[in-house]
Amino acid sequence: MKSGFTFLLGSGLICLGLALAQPVAAQGTAFTYQGRLDQSGDPANGRYDLTFGLYDSSSNGNQYGPTVTNLATVMSNGLFTVPLDFGVNFPGADRWLQISVRTNGNGTFTLLTPRQQITPTPYAIAAGQLTAPLPAGQLSGIYPGMVNFSNPSNSFAGNGGGLTNINAATLGGLTSSAFWQTAGNSGTSPATGSFIGTTDAQALDFRVGNARALRLEPGPIPNVIGGASNNVASGSGGVIGGGTNNAVGGTAATVPGGANNAAQGDTSFAAGQRAKALNNGAFVWADGQNSDFASTADNQFSMRAGGGVRIVTTNAANTNGVGMTLDGIPVLVGSGVGVLAWQTVSGTAKQAEQHYGYVLTNSQQVTITLPASGNVGDVFRVSGAGAGGWKIAQNAGQSILAGNFTLVTTNIVGWTASTAPTANWWRLASSADGNILVAAIYGGVLYRSVNSGDSWSPCSGAPSGNWISIAASADGRKLVAAISGGKIYYSQDYGANWSPSAAPTANWTALASSADGNRLLAAVYNGPLYTSANGGTSWTNQTGITGPWQAVASSGDGTILTAGYHNGPIYSSLDSGASWNPNALNQDWLSLATAADGKLLYGASSGALPGQIFKSDDTAANWPATSAPLTNWTCIAASADGAKLVASVKNGPVYLSSNSGTTWRPSTAPATYYWSAVATSADGNKLAATVYGGGIYISRITPQSTTTVGTAGYLLGGQGTAVELQYLGNGQFIPISHEGDIFAY
Repeated sequence: MKSGFTFLLGSGLICLGLALAQPVAAQGTAFTYQGRLDQSGDPANGRYDLTFGLYDSSSNGNQYGPTVTNLATVMSNGLFTVPLDFGVNFPGADRWLQISVRTNGNGTFTLLTPRQQITPTPYAIAAGQLTAPLPAGQLSGIYPGMVNFSNPSNSFAGNGGGLTNINAATLGGLTSSAFWQTAGNSGTSPATGSFIGTTDAQALDFRVGNARALRLEPGPIPNVIGGASNNVASGSGGVIGGGTNNAVGGTAATVPGGANNAAQGDTSFAAGQRAKALNNGAFVWADGQNSDFASTADNQFSMRAGGGVRIVTTNAANTNGVGMTLDGIPVLVGSGVGVLAWQTVSGTAKQAEQHYGYVLTNSQQVTITLPASGNVGDVFRVSGAGAGGWKIAQNAGQSILAGNFTLVTTNIVGWTASTAPTANWWRLASSADGNILVAAIYGGVLYRSVNSGDSWSPCSGAPSGNWISIAASADGRKLVAAISGGKIYYSQDYGANWSPSAAPTANWTALASSADGNRLLAAVYNGPLYTSANGGTSWTNQTGITGPWQAVASSGDGTILTAGYHNGPIYSSLDSGASWNPNALNQDWLSLATAADGKLLYGASSGALPGQIFKSDDTAANWPATSAPLTNWTCIAASADGAKLVASVKNGPVYLSSNSGTTWRPSTAPATYYWSAVATSADGNKLAATVYGGGIYISRITPQSTTTVGTAGYLLGGQGTAVELQYLGNGQFIPISHEGDIFAY
């Protein structure tokens, strides 16, 4: 093949020799075309691109079928063979080929002239002479291929006698796949029109032993009726699964079986014996009693069970092991059935779930974390049975309303210096509401405040002396105060006036009072303990028990008493001082505090050991140390439930605990003062502290409507307290009931 050649039409430089078209072996409209191509007088060799068009004239005329392109056609000594397919366009009339050529993929096509006429082969000539009908002799012999008779007018006559091994392809115009075969069928998809049944409005029966077993009835929605022939469906889309004398009258109603049942309401359900679902959407199940049991309202679930109702669950439906719910609320299976499923929590942590109640029994504080999510109106409850109380922790974005049930908060804003003068303040006492405060000056007089420490005035009738201790009744009306090396004085008018009691002169060190102010306990350094059952009118010397007493405490009823040594043990009495037993390890006990019930006790020590704060949650039997720092503690006070504590340090800060001494934090009180005494109201909201050689400071709780939002906020309760919280949505909970003092942070 030469490069740069040209094709010259009609010049004789390019010649195309044609052979007769040959039929392709396969059936169809394609055929093989053979020819010869010369280039510049020489036979062409290599690859050429050819196009072919079919026309009804040697020039101009009409084209039939597509233009056929054969790319990269191989030329060998000018000869080539190509397949051509112009479709069904050879009716017997003359046809010409219009041919164009180019070198393989090079430039435009060159049209060759003249067009080449397509001529028949000899057998094609013979086939063209055949006309119907054909003689029988021409149809004899064996035909290896399939013979199609596609003319609808074709017919065959005869009785079929002598025919054997017949496999009919069609019967009655239907193929064999359209007939149900006893050996099974395939390709019976209803989408293709295959089905068994009726095409008119007649029912279809299936029989067993010539008795009806299943009936399909026509309708807008067909009815399905199983069982005895006396089962009747008069509605639409009804189902009777079996049984006898059952009836379905409602649309899409169901009787699964049984006897004498009727589902008359739309989408109703009746089962058992003589169950009557008369209302729409009603579900009725009746036991075997021979009497009707009927629904009374739409969408009602009714059940008659003369032998009782028994439900057995797997107890594994959720993390709390309850396998049954009512309206989405878990129902406890077994004892304690109710809206709340109660659980006993013996550990120190629990993830709460809605609709559960938790009874907390641990002697340490138990942390209950709010449910992470829930529906509006969901509730859960916490009851603190253990001595450690409880803390309800929050998740991110959650908070608890704290004001609706007088829940208190503990957002301490700081300490404020009162109007009390600078003095050697030594001890301090408070009424339960924190309104009445009495403070003692060592080497001075007594002062009182009737407005929670905002203002102070000296008390009448109380002499100057080394005042060492003060105690108050819950209402603040009855007060006692002791002078070291002197007398015990009492007041019954909120500290306005004082008189000496019948107690002897002694080196008094500590006083304690019951809530009503009638039962008193007094300690003498290196002497006995004294008790009074009548507000100090008379005193009893508890002979047989003496020592360097420094601190005493009393329960609210005056029954449980404690007294601490200097560098010695703590003694306790459970019978108002009649008998005493040593309990705690040896410490320099400077101060004791107790919850109102006397079961939760605290002791603060000082000296060279160094000092610690100890806690007893078993009525003074054992005294483990708390996490409070080791320092020279001077005084400690507790709220009525023992959950909130305040403790002072000599030349150090004032510390606070809101979880029964589990954790401690320094308050904002100055850390360089000699804090000599602290006092708190029963709810822990009002605090006061004295400075030896300084003044008196007070601290208040800022009211707030909710806990701090997020994980920093929480509720706190002690032993014997309980709270029930309801979810309001948007991460907020509200207490709908509570027992005891609850503290919100």
